Amino acid sequence: MAWDSLVVGDQVYLAVANHGSKGRYETHSRIYTMDRTAKLTVIQNISTKGASDVKFFHPPGLSDIYLIVANQIDNAGQTRISSQVTCLTCVRLCKS
Repeated sequence: MAWDSLVVGDQVYLAVANHGSKGRYETHSRIYTMDRTAKLTVIQNISTKGASDVKFFHPPGLSDIYLIVANQIDNAGQTRISSQVTCLTCVRLCKS
C-alpha cells in the first residue's frame, strides 16, 4: 500500500493506493479528508487494478490538481495495465 497527502487551504487530503490480493486486485483506492482530531473520512473511491502507488500532482502555473495512480495487475493476472491520471477539479477536493 502506498499513500500521498495534499493540503488545500486548511484541509488535509490523503490518497491511499490499495493493491488488493491474489485474484482480487480490482478494488477501490480511496481519497480521505483528515480533521483536526486525525479522524479520516472517505470522500471518494477510485476503481483501481493492483494499485502500487498514488501521487497528487499540481502543475506549476495551473490551478488544476491531478491524482496519478500506478496500476499493476488485474484479477486475471494481466500486467499490461494502464495507469490513471484523474483531474480532481470537478471533485469536492478542489472546491474546498
